[in-house]
Amino acid sequence: MKKTKLGLAIIAAVPLFSCMQAVAADTSAQEIEKIQVTGSRINRTDMESASPVTIISSDFIAQSGYTSVEEILSTQTATAGGSLGANSNNGSGGSATVNLRGMGTNRTLVLLNGRRMVSSGTGADASVDLNTIPVAMIKSIEILKDGASAVYGSDAISGVVNIITKKDYEATAVIAEVSQTAKGDGTSSGFSMLHGMNFADGNLVLGAQYSKRGEVIQSDRDHVDPGCSSFLPSGSLGGKIPDGHGGFDPRAECYDFTQESYAQTPNELVSLFSSFNTEIDADTQFNIDLMYTRRDSNQQMAAQPANIDLDTTKLDNKYTDQFKDDGGNTPGELNYRRRMSDAGSRIYEQKTDTYRFSLGLEGILDNDASWNIDVTYGRNDSEDKVQNSIHADNMEKNIYEKQDLWLDGETISTARSL
Repeated sequence: MKKTKLGLAIIAAVPLFSCMQAVAADTSAQEIEKIQVTGSRINRTDMESASPVTIISSDFIAQSGYTSVEEILSTQTATAGGSLGANSNNGSGGSATVNLRGMGTNRTLVLLNGRRMVSSGTGADASVDLNTIPVAMIKSIEILKDGASAVYGSDAISGVVNIITKKDYEATAVIAEVSQTAKGDGTSSGFSMLHGMNFADGNLVLGAQYSKRGEVIQSDRDHVDPGCSSFLPSGSLGGKIPDGHGGFDPRAECYDFTQESYAQTPNELVSLFSSFNTEIDADTQFNIDLMYTRRDSNQQMAAQPANIDLDTTKLDNKYTDQFKDDGGNTPGELNYRRRMSDAGSRIYEQKTDTYRFSLGLEGILDNDASWNIDVTYGRNDSEDKVQNSIHADNMEKNIYEKQDLWLDGETISTARSL
């Protein structure tokens, strides 16, 4: 419909142009700028696009109050495949990734100024952590929703997200913000500073950004149904729970794991970045980008559900007699389950440092053909910690040695040492 309206407008304007030919002749022709379109190797005018590209401007980002690339992309229908970060408590490793069309994070290519980013050191393999890119430096985000494997390779099968930073920026901007949910939790705060200056034939942009996001517990949200797990703090043997007298009763209850698990995971980010570009001559430009990001993040899940098949020949008869079949035979194994609440909630912590250095030369030849040469170096260092996880072999050995402690249904104060 937009093309139709544009066509009608041009036709309607023809008489007016005919009457003003003399005036138009004195007006210099407007130069049409050539730009690089994501997903194409060809420079095109700003009226052309070979594939459907969604462009998110810095003005839109500022007006919307978004403080992370993750938040910005979560509003786009093309990212409905998920794999973003704040709500990923299980297996994300604290990273925020984009998954266009649900084809996998390693099938969506993330670029910075048209150049590749280093993959995250935690979470999904071969995926860029969106947390490493500070919002303060973003000029626009281009989302190519068609596959671009012919241009970029197999990691762009589902599409490309190209984040373009501010260049030729001449101003100083300082922003501070605080927000929280309607329930008074999940408090987020941030501070950013951006300064750009022109000199001679070049421009320098310097910036810093800090942000902190608070946690939200799953059970504190009405839309989250209570969890119902067969792994109970009292333990169960053969699907039955201890009655406290050496016997077992059928299990008639379950465990709500949402009371400990995060619905929104906390993190803390510090980013430093700079961009410099200058004209070497009328047809050649040099540019360099530097970026560093530190991320401290953690996820919390309910206490570990231990699941072990016990050898009945190693168990006391008082625990196995009631599991005999009609022929008086005891099964060779009985499944033992226990929610290890004594050890506490499972906590996963990450500390990551991401470094990126990129420089390039680009220019135009006499025949208007363009060329560019660039070199990019990226590095991601990560330190991961896991707390309150149980060693299954040690636990099984301890059960055989201290059967009354494990199978009578009481809490186990010594579980932290297992």
